[in-house]
Amino acid sequence: MNSEIDLYIVSTPRQWWIACALARHFQRPARMLIDDCFNGAEGYARLTSSWSQCPFDSVELLNGKNTWLGLKGGARAWEKFLEPGKRKHQIRHFLLNNVVKTLFTSSVRDWMTQLAVHCQPNIQVSYLDDGIRTYQQDIPKKQSCLKTVQKKLAHGFWYGSPQPYSEIDYLSHAYVFHAQMVNSDIRALQVVELQNSWFVEPQMLELAQALLKQHEFESFVTDRDNQKNLILAFTKLSILERDCEDFDLDRFKKRLLKVVNKAASDGRVIWVKYHPREVADDIYGIAKEVPHVHFIPASIPFDVLISLLNKGDSMIGEISTVLFDVALRRPDVKVSSVDCLLGNAKLSAPFQKAGVNMIESFYD
Repeated sequence: MNSEIDLYIVSTPRQWWIACALARHFQRPARMLIDDCFNGAEGYARLTSSWSQCPFDSVELLNGKNTWLGLKGGARAWEKFLEPGKRKHQIRHFLLNNVVKTLFTSSVRDWMTQLAVHCQPNIQVSYLDDGIRTYQQDIPKKQSCLKTVQKKLAHGFWYGSPQPYSEIDYLSHAYVFHAQMVNSDIRALQVVELQNSWFVEPQMLELAQALLKQHEFESFVTDRDNQKNLILAFTKLSILERDCEDFDLDRFKKRLLKVVNKAASDGRVIWVKYHPREVADDIYGIAKEVPHVHFIPASIPFDVLISLLNKGDSMIGEISTVLFDVALRRPDVKVSSVDCLLGNAKLSAPFQKAGVNMIESFYD
């Protein structure tokens, strides 16, 4: 069996970006598993493997929902049914051939993490910043006994119901962007703040340039000087529908397009960033209303672009993590949030603390 390694399991572009910087920083033997559950996951695996400064001994794609999303009917249902078993087989095979010292993941309560600890009880798990949920109070809902039994039957009798982070024995550290603002549950861990310098070293800038080139998006670097920009950053629509009690899609789209048209008439160039797991290409129909709108590829983590924003740019969104990060890391950019935040204290608290401007009259 091989010597001890660090294992990074990532399921979003943001987690991928953090994992690359951390692995470069630690300079220890490391491997990466990329969950094939977001747009462009396969491309990220190829890009990381071909990176001249890659800190990972191997980069593998973990069987995920992208294997069945494009299918229909019985084939889709069958592949969806087989997916957990294929993932389980991949992880078990990986752990049979590698001794993992530290597992870095945002899904510390997930059955995959529990499986890894079951197979190798000495694994220490470290939490990776998972966006705004890292900074909101996040105590898991108590899982019913029936649900727990169902999951034990599906995954194994080692499975345990989700617990607060502070009560998970195998969880030790949390690596986050804003250590002073994490929720109280994460604060009980050993919290380490991710340093900006880790993300702007030459090797990481090389990776960022390769990512933009892969998406044919170098224009964000070359075409934005001396212009006023409005960046629209959105979370996944299903999250809005779930977390915003009074959310109305038609009303939201109508008012949003008014804001966009006004910005365009004022001479601002419009850039749109949708969530990496959004199914539709332009779910709010902005391109139909505003000519020459620019779309930031959904699978690019906005963390890569924050340093490229111009002083005086504006950003509007709803409950996207992007707003929170930009408000804290780029105070020279005006960041505003719309829709349901004002009526939801749990959602609004970290945004307000970060200095995000709350637009109270969005529907006026």
